[in-house]
Amino acid sequence: MKLHAYEVEGHDTYWEIYTPEGKYYATVETEDFGDFIDTMLSRGYEDIVVMAQEPYQAIYAIHIELDKWWGQPGDYLDDCDVIHNPNLSLHPMCPGCKSFKDWTVGKTYGDYYNNPALWAKAVSLV
Repeated sequence: MKLHAYEVEGHDTYWEIYTPEGKYYATVETEDFGDFIDTMLSRGYEDIVVMAQEPYQAIYAIHIELDKWWGQPGDYLDDCDVIHNPNLSLHPMCPGCKSFKDWTVGKTYGDYYNNPALWAKAVSLV
């Protein structure tokens, strides 16, 4: 089984967990998120897709910037399903998705925080 976790920033940062079909599963406080992942993996969940706020914001910003400068009426850059539903895989024909994928090559989660101590153990974004 697989779960999708999305970081939600606001007054307090927390994680919302969904099934691949988009059905709500749970809300987990940030300080409990590591324990949640450990528990779910021990219960037989094979994969937990983690979508932190920073990569999602980058996906959104790249799509909107491309649309602002090169978008045409009727194109789908600002209507790409990926920026409205991060459960979806990157669209192979969307210039925004391709640009995001190209932008992530060689980057790790630690790059967002400019912390070299994180780079060695970080998981690639894509």
